[in-house]
Amino acid sequence: MPKILMIAADYPPCLSAGVQRTYHFAENLYKAGWQPLVLTAHPRVYQKLDHVIQVSEGIKPFIKRAFALDASKHLAVKGKYFSFLENPDKIASWYHHGWRLGLKMIHEHHPDVLWSTFPVPTAHRIALKLKQKTGIKWVADFRDPLHCHCDGNYKNITRKAKDIDKATVEQADALVFATTSMLAAYQNAYPNLPEEKCYVIENGYDEALFEGLTRTEPVDDVFTLLYSGGLYPHGRDPVPLFHAISQLVQEGKLDKNKFLLKFRGAGEGGSYKPLLQELNIASMVQFLPSIPYKESIQEMKNADGLLVLQGKTFNTQIPGKVYEYIATGNPVLGLVGEDGACMGLLSIIPNAFCAEESDVSEIKSKLLELPATNNKLNDRSIQFSRAQKFKEFNQLLSSMLKA
Repeated sequence: MPKILMIAADYPPCLSAGVQRTYHFAENLYKAGWQPLVLTAHPRVYQKLDHVIQVSEGIKPFIKRAFALDASKHLAVKGKYFSFLENPDKIASWYHHGWRLGLKMIHEHHPDVLWSTFPVPTAHRIALKLKQKTGIKWVADFRDPLHCHCDGNYKNITRKAKDIDKATVEQADALVFATTSMLAAYQNAYPNLPEEKCYVIENGYDEALFEGLTRTEPVDDVFTLLYSGGLYPHGRDPVPLFHAISQLVQEGKLDKNKFLLKFRGAGEGGSYKPLLQELNIASMVQFLPSIPYKESIQEMKNADGLLVLQGKTFNTQIPGKVYEYIATGNPVLGLVGEDGACMGLLSIIPNAFCAEESDVSEIKSKLLELPATNNKLNDRSIQFSRAQKFKEFNQLLSSMLKA
């Protein structure tokens, strides 16, 4: 049985978008005859927990958690802390115990391959140390890129983060990117990057969760548009959408009592409430707390439309939930960066509508098209299943075993 040491900060019971890629790769590897060994962080650093998601019994004994602290939470005094404590990321403290624990796992289990992934650079830093000490083949996974490769702003990235990124690109035996746009960004940042060690394996949806999935809430005359995930002022900004909704109400094209915008897991929305009151649409917008992953999938199915916010800041990335949106068969409204990876994906989906992230006029037009769309499962959605993506991943790992 081949073995793989998987190094990832986010792993169940963590409730975050970063969990799903690692979790499903590990589960599918186990089903395919691999033994995943998981090196992850102590759950104290997780902002939210999901105790519903189940890890296979054959993996549980091989999960090791290294000491880790969240600088913003555990090392702060009255909300303030020294910036060096989060260099290169907020759980940088994970590194020292992490690589030592990883080395112990290697000596005990003799894995054939190392694998590490974002969302924090420290995971790659741990893998880099283990690669240097053992020489084991290493696959570096870029679920996310180092952010400076997206917006070109290198001033807000520490030298340590840049050094880790550069060393990872140079010393990993294979680099896996979640989109072709992300690969292109890295090729631009590192012109000498060998093409033969670069692979693109997208995210996807879990087929098992969607088999037999049906709507559990009755259809009524209120059109519910759902957004699942976090909001950011730059890149995932709902303000243009708020203005579009308000204008449609004023023009008599949208009934305040027949449209509801729901934000799930985006906080309490306190910073947006004054604007919503000013625009006179507060009753049309709800901010709801996070729920377990499986419940969120059912909520997506129950919605009448699904919202993607992915501005040009994130043009190289595609949120994992977009593939789940597609699998529900429900209409999708994408407020996205022009010519970005997300727009490219949604452009081939028949019941998806894209508008430039801040173009209020275009957003209004697409909003009016959504309710008239038939909820049909897209025939092409099968290509986005995690099972399909795992085949590509397994082929890569198998080739490394033969090398």
